Amino acid sequence: MSMTEPRPHRSTFSIAPDHPCLAGHFPGAPIVPGVVMLDEAFRALGLDAGAALQIDWVKFARPLLPGETATLEATVEDPPASRTIIRFSIRHADELLARGALTVPAPGSRDLAGGA
Repeated sequence: MSMTEPRPHRSTFSIAPDHPCLAGHFPGAPIVPGVVMLDEAFRALGLDAGAALQIDWVKFARPLLPGETATLEATVEDPPASRTIIRFSIRHADELLARGALTVPAPGSRDLAGGA
């Protein structure tokens, strides 16, 4: 069994000040909801909105403000198993916004958590 070399990924995104999620989050001092940040990161990684995946862990360090540019850096690893592991960080300038890891099963695999 061999593991392929980790594949790096880097991309940027921002959430427009008129995005619908900001209307109630929070009036007068809007911040981008964490789930919206993650959704943008998953899209940048090419993951479908309905894709089966497991968020192993995520830590939010600071909020993303509307209009700020966020940079996603990720490493995609394909270990010798029926899943892909993605470790990521999201930053604005030099500030960490969020980081975490997720697991994506191989197509047709029933192995999401790494168990039998």
